[in-house]
Amino acid sequence: MAEGKDLVTELLVRNLLELFNQKDDAVRRSLLLQMWSEDAIFIDPEAAHVGHKEIDQAIRWLFQSFPGWTFSVAGPVRAQHGVACLPWAYGTEAAPRQITGIDVGRVEGGKIRELYTFIDPKTL
Repeated sequence: MAEGKDLVTELLVRNLLELFNQKDDAVRRSLLLQMWSEDAIFIDPEAAHVGHKEIDQAIRWLFQSFPGWTFSVAGPVRAQHGVACLPWAYGTEAAPRQITGIDVGRVEGGKIRELYTFIDPKTL
């Protein structure tokens, strides 16, 4: 059964702003458990990350590689039939759009089941 547009939109926005910006390990892991299926998959340009542990490691890598950077929503979310597309930006407070891209996510059972991240080539 497909999830509603509002739920998919809410989960993807929360995932970006709350989870991927959360530097406190315990809080981030709690959010991960709430928002992601246990065997979810997160695919980014670096690798395919399966399950909560690998997804959390990918997020921690971002914090280590880009200290002081945060994600922001860069445009409207488009959602249909349990799938949504979220444009985002990543950067510092002074330069918030240093890297831009989109997340395409699928929600199943009220949680994120799959998330695919695409980085805009012009920002690499």
